[in-house]
Amino acid sequence: MKRTTFAALFFLLPFLSIKAQNGIANKTANTARIQNKIEDGIYLLKGMGVKKSNLLPNASEAIIPTNLLFEHNALDPNKYYVIDTKEFVPMKITKKPTISANPTPKIAGDTTRLSQLRITLLPKYAKLLEDFTTKHVNQKITIVIGGKAITKHRVREPIVGGSLQISRCTDEACTVLLSEMEKSMGSQNEPPEELAIKRAILNYIENFFENNFEEMNKSLHPRLAKRGLNPDGVTMSDDFPPEKLKELMTTKPKFAKKHQYNVVKDVMFYGNMASASLKTGYPKTRWTEYIHLVKQNGDWKIINVFWEFQKK
Repeated sequence: MKRTTFAALFFLLPFLSIKAQNGIANKTANTARIQNKIEDGIYLLKGMGVKKSNLLPNASEAIIPTNLLFEHNALDPNKYYVIDTKEFVPMKITKKPTISANPTPKIAGDTTRLSQLRITLLPKYAKLLEDFTTKHVNQKITIVIGGKAITKHRVREPIVGGSLQISRCTDEACTVLLSEMEKSMGSQNEPPEELAIKRAILNYIENFFENNFEEMNKSLHPRLAKRGLNPDGVTMSDDFPPEKLKELMTTKPKFAKKHQYNVVKDVMFYGNMASASLKTGYPKTRWTEYIHLVKQNGDWKIINVFWEFQKK
């Protein structure tokens, strides 16, 4: 009987830890470059740099940014990593990742770093992780999700098993990470209506930030009511019907999709009505929107939005 072992990693970053336990199965070589997109996974870290221009990857390597929602990445001057894409461990998971409270917060009473994300790899990839870390003992690896590096570690011994835990991430960072991880499971596990609702909301918010009114308007009902609380948390904002949104989008700066963090949660629907929450915003200003939708002519349209800014 195979003895369960725990990976001893030298933690280069104080806010994250990885644990591994129980695992078996097959291995295969993979390439991460699929239509120029970096797959979610665990990669060999070949280099780091303050600027992208400082790095010179070879043909089998790629440059990726770090995820600045994680405080350790924001504080680290190295904002770009070089990863080896010719061999990696895909982040193929068996079930939806879960977020739970970290029982050992860094600071007693600290409510901002109490989250840990649990991930379970499929057996085939659990074995691939074991083989990968066996081959690369004493080398640095990085976890990549959503095209960005989450953390880096030095492998001290092989990781046996398929259960990973990312600890000490802020609630916001863990929520974004959870959303990205769910995408790796594929859309087949979600009801078609839930997917359609999420698409409508993401089409609205992504194009709002990119000032593309015509595309955004495809997700809006003509009688949209959009308003919320001002940053003081007390006074109400102006109303923003579609016409006023269009006017606003001619004056505000664009915010590219690749820099956005939009997380749709709490989707509920009955008949032709639905509701959901959306966590969104800019890097230093985040807010939550509660959204109501109505289904007309087979398409979900946003009819009501109310927001509140995240407390700092």
